[in-house]
Amino acid sequence: MENKTYKYAGFWIRALAIFLDWVALMIIGAIFFGKEVTKMGATETGFEIGFNYEGWSALIPLLYAPVFWIWKSATPGKLICGLKIIETDGKKLSPLKSIIRFFSYIPSFIFFLGFFWAGFDKHKQAWHDKIAKTYVIHYRKSNKPQSSSSA
Repeated sequence: MENKTYKYAGFWIRALAIFLDWVALMIIGAIFFGKEVTKMGATETGFEIGFNYEGWSALIPLLYAPVFWIWKSATPGKLICGLKIIETDGKKLSPLKSIIRFFSYIPSFIFFLGFFWAGFDKHKQAWHDKIAKTYVIHYRKSNKPQSSSSA
């Protein structure tokens, strides 16, 4: 059996992708769904801005990741960073794995330890990746899977 290796995405590039997705959601929310700005300004830890959502528009942030994972195997932030999510067997992310991965974010959010785990793991998997059996990889042409068996 041929063993394929990938260039796994580490903590910092994944953090950048999450930040880009957060910015996209804030812009979309502000333009289309924000009813009012609830807080805005500098804090001790950085800059904060918040919007008050009403009704069904609050579902947009909840649907954002799973819908993009199913459709493109990545959120727009991951695509900009050249990343995509695959199952550990190398297959495209299935709808079921997308849902499992989404709900697996809950344990990853505990003190953010699940996200930081990707910085130390051999395959750069966060807890939600381990639970859903997924990898986040670089998908650029120069990083296609290579056979680890040598002749």
